[in-house]
Amino acid sequence: MNKQTTLIAAIGVLVVLLLLCTGAVLVASAVLPNGLAGIGGQATATSQATATTAVEGEATEVSEVMPPPDIIVVPTNTPLPTNTPTDTPVPTNTPLPTDTPAPTPTNTPAPVVILPTNPPPAPTSTTAPPAPPPPPPADTRGVVATAFFIEEGPNFRVSQPIWFNFNVVNNAGFPVEFGALGVMPRKNGADRPDLFQASWGNEVLSVNGLEWRDHIDLPESGSYTLRLAICFDADVNACKAGGGSWATLSSEIPVTVN
Repeated sequence: MNKQTTLIAAIGVLVVLLLLCTGAVLVASAVLPNGLAGIGGQATATSQATATTAVEGEATEVSEVMPPPDIIVVPTNTPLPTNTPTDTPVPTNTPLPTDTPAPTPTNTPAPVVILPTNPPPAPTSTTAPPAPPPPPPADTRGVVATAFFIEEGPNFRVSQPIWFNFNVVNNAGFPVEFGALGVMPRKNGADRPDLFQASWGNEVLSVNGLEWRDHIDLPESGSYTLRLAICFDADVNACKAGGGSWATLSSEIPVTVN
């Protein structure tokens, strides 16, 4: 029940009370003569029946005065208290803390110490001993080789032509005589003039120099080195026999003859 309903009920009770009071006044006015019932409290209302006697022998009129009705106050309905909801949050279930397991220690391997052992004996050399150095350079008398190389190789067959190329210049400023100019083979650390390939013999080298291509045939198998050489102070036959003054004009090129 709300406040509006309560107010309407109270107004209804007041209206009922006013109607009852008005009815009682009207009843009293009708009973009391000359309207004295409602003036200054001179009329007395009693709860018992009274008789009014007419003056001077007139007929007696008896009227019964009724008591005023009891006023019953109707109790008002007091609204029941309502439960005003509050914004109290519902408690949540807080999970209990879990015990984090401690990490399992790992086994760290101990360092392995390798004790030194007796070193193995040094390997013996199986390579061939180095070839002896070429003969010391001699006076070339102004003749200089600017190029010397062989074609193909380095492996050849016995008596197979080994083609070579060379280029020499004359820095003397005048013509130079020589007995032999060509390729000197060297086998097992020793020169082999008997196998010398004389590309030119008993000639004079002009100031313009010389460029040439030739080949040498080696009749014996083995390991050789080939170099460009020149022989002075003898003819070509004496040079091939080991005479004359020899001078090396290039580096040595190794070849193998099988």
